[in-house]
Amino acid sequence: MKPVGNARLLKDINQSVILNAIKDHEPISRAELVNLTKLALPTVLRIVNRLIEEGLVIEIGKADTSSGRKPIMLKINPISGYLVGVKIGRRLVVILTDRNGKILDQIIELTDSSAGPLGVVQQIKSIVYRMMESDGIPKEKIAGIGVATPGSRFKTGSLIASSVFAGWENADFDGLLKEHLSEFTTVSRNVTICGAIGEQWFGLGKNVKNCIYIYADAGVGGGVILDGKVYLGRDGYAGHIGHHVVHFEGEPCYCGNRGCLEAYTSTGAIIKQIQQRLREGAPSILREHAGADFGNIQFNMIAEACQCNDSLVVETLTRAGRIMGVGIANSINMFNPDLVILGGEVCCSCPLFTEEAIRVARENTFALKAKDIEIVVSQSEQPEVMGAAALVMNEIYKKPEV
Repeated sequence: MKPVGNARLLKDINQSVILNAIKDHEPISRAELVNLTKLALPTVLRIVNRLIEEGLVIEIGKADTSSGRKPIMLKINPISGYLVGVKIGRRLVVILTDRNGKILDQIIELTDSSAGPLGVVQQIKSIVYRMMESDGIPKEKIAGIGVATPGSRFKTGSLIASSVFAGWENADFDGLLKEHLSEFTTVSRNVTICGAIGEQWFGLGKNVKNCIYIYADAGVGGGVILDGKVYLGRDGYAGHIGHHVVHFEGEPCYCGNRGCLEAYTSTGAIIKQIQQRLREGAPSILREHAGADFGNIQFNMIAEACQCNDSLVVETLTRAGRIMGVGIANSINMFNPDLVILGGEVCCSCPLFTEEAIRVARENTFALKAKDIEIVVSQSEQPEVMGAAALVMNEIYKKPEV
């Protein structure tokens, strides 16, 4: 007699295989599932029937074939459960989606980061319940809540190791989510890993086996997809391009080191460089709106000044782009991806920065073939919060550990 535990594990694995096959190839027939998964026909029929009974899969009619018996096609039921995605930054972005990633509702508020991680978790809970009430969705229909967090994350223990938010160091964010949102399934990851997952599920990284997502915004980081799976490394630090040292004994970084890529290419770092040059007397159209001691400068003002070919801004963004290019080249040399996707406010709003970064990256890759790796700017409106919602889907579709 087979051990009960082994039989249950095999059942879970087979169901995961079927679910993933339907998700990746829908609409698909039962016969096509047999050919694709190599599972026996009775096994496929039994699992599909169970998934239909549970409301996870639906039949959408017969295929339009020219000959033979027309098979009934299957697809994932988009309203079998709803997903909540959250991105924590200066603004708190909360979205409600169906299982296909269609955004059904969105609420954006300023993040009360001064209240600490607990205060932000309570803010998230308040928004989620307001959203459920306004959309008429009972909590049992929420499949889960995924959260994209700032800062670096430990994989074991899920601690925020460091963050651009003061006072968030070493906070057990997963523990706070589980304690204060215990009625929901919750999962959280670093914002750049969520960006990579968002691109993998819904963006340019779909069906790409090896991909790096590089994010330049208030922070700088990366998410790595290897062989179709998120690569975290031993402790969860894999892909933290923002803390590659690009200038030995260079600018101080909030992490405690000096010369980190983030200290030159984040929105805050670029604003700081512009402010310093203005204090030194550099001419710029930014002076008109910079305020006392140039404290009113926001990054969107810098992006607009770049479009006007402001000499100070062009010089600063060109230099920052070149430094980013070194970081991209280092990542390509390390992981040898099929695709690099650039996201975040700096990359998406400043073509000059991005063009310089791509040019320098191509000049500094090690292998000849690596120079042909595609480097593109994200076309997704908000891949990080979409990736946060997809964290829940990753949990639903992942294969059980053997």
